[in-house]
Amino acid sequence: MKKIFFYGFVIFMILIMVSGVFGYKKLCLKEGQYVPLPPNNPLYICGYTRCDICVDDNYYPAHPARCNAIKGCEELGEDGEILPLSMVVDKPDDIIYEDNKVLFDIDLSKPAQLYYTIEGEEKKACSRCSSYKKEKRMDDGIHNITFRAVFDEEIIYDSVSFEVDSKKPKIRDIFPERGFANGKFIIEYDELNLKKVKLFYGENSLNVVQKIDCSSGKKQVCEFEVDLTGFNEVFYYFELEDNFRTVRSEVIELDVDLEKPILTINTFNDLYPDRKVEFDLEVNEDVDLLYYDYGTEKEKKLCSRCDSYNKKISFKDGYYDLDIIARDKAGNEDRKHVSFAVDSKKPKIRKTEPRRGFANGKFIIEYDEINLEGVSLFYNGDEKILDCDSGYKKECEANINLNGFTEVSYYFVVRDSYYAVSSRVYELEVDVEAPVFTKFEYIIDGRYVYFDIEVSEEVDLEYKDVLDKRPRWRTLKRGKDSYEGRKSFREGSHEVIVRGLDEAGNIVVETFSFVV
Repeated sequence: MKKIFFYGFVIFMILIMVSGVFGYKKLCLKEGQYVPLPPNNPLYICGYTRCDICVDDNYYPAHPARCNAIKGCEELGEDGEILPLSMVVDKPDDIIYEDNKVLFDIDLSKPAQLYYTIEGEEKKACSRCSSYKKEKRMDDGIHNITFRAVFDEEIIYDSVSFEVDSKKPKIRDIFPERGFANGKFIIEYDELNLKKVKLFYGENSLNVVQKIDCSSGKKQVCEFEVDLTGFNEVFYYFELEDNFRTVRSEVIELDVDLEKPILTINTFNDLYPDRKVEFDLEVNEDVDLLYYDYGTEKEKKLCSRCDSYNKKISFKDGYYDLDIIARDKAGNEDRKHVSFAVDSKKPKIRKTEPRRGFANGKFIIEYDEINLEGVSLFYNGDEKILDCDSGYKKECEANINLNGFTEVSYYFVVRDSYYAVSSRVYELEVDVEAPVFTKFEYIIDGRYVYFDIEVSEEVDLEYKDVLDKRPRWRTLKRGKDSYEGRKSFREGSHEVIVRGLDEAGNIVVETFSFVV
């Protein structure tokens, strides 16, 4: 009996110890607050400004060791009620930080899981903590951060926005750097928090122009245009300002040139039968000659520091819109627009249809020609002009009423700007009468469909299930006027089209639906 009592006591103590691993919390009590909570009689009353005490899930006092692993503590309300989870984000502030090290300082009303989301990525700050204080290294720019605290089923959020501006602006390049100025000044820079750009310029005294709409970012460009009329020479420099710093470029001294060069184009045709296009250009001063292609949206230099240019340049077949540009050292430009077409290749006829047997009035041609002028179909002495597109592997179709004809002789002609190419002449019998199903019967038996079909003439018989995953035409019989047989189908719904095509391309169609 004593042994039973002893072992029972041991098991009881083990259960108490095991249960003691879970369900404890640390409270921060104010003076006069007590545990357990009402309506229970108090077993512990706080007699100081603050009392830290370990309690179980029922708020009865427990051994302090039970709460050793708990960081922070949970507060009670003024009347002893359990306070809901709350969060105070002391830092970061909604300000502009000059240093990229930003303090995160967050307080929670009780120990909880704390997370923060920045640039779409959520990270854990701490587990079962009632406060979090740590510096984070942040990139320059605007940041929007959301904090999330979780305690059991309680989830709360808070957010803050701030800006970091720790790097001074970087001037990458300025233009013009040497030679002449015409009133256009350009700066290229890196600055993620740009506030303003200033241009200082003058001869004896400096004028200043500022812009606040230049873009922030890397490899950004900002352009100024000022009137330099009356200036013989000019000094200039730029200043970049962010939230905290100002950076100045070097001072550049330039002569002033406000006169545009005069460009003369001696020869340019609308159409070239050869890929070599002659550029014959003259300018009244030394310039850079180049052209801008509106098709590629790119510039190509012809020559540097030259007053004339006479060479042939190779272009592929096609239509071109160009600006010919004469640009002097100061950046003054004279632009002249030219447009032309290059057509050095004959049209290529790839195939025509029909080529043998019968014709039903439908005629098709496939061709290559990127400068198409026209396509004509000639049949039995008549011509039909077609509306066709330029390009490669283009197809064009003509539908002719051949009623009353027993035979037809036809060919196509494809024309570009310089050449006309004819297809082979084809002589065909005319068949404009469509075949007819004189008998069309089918029986559905399980997975099988039994066909019994008769046609008014010999045709190619085909079928297609439009509800199939990959619908395609399948052959029943070729060159016959009847078919009797079966085809299998998978389980499910089916919509079957059966067609018969004669040699002229005339067609008869029947459709039916069923479920297997």
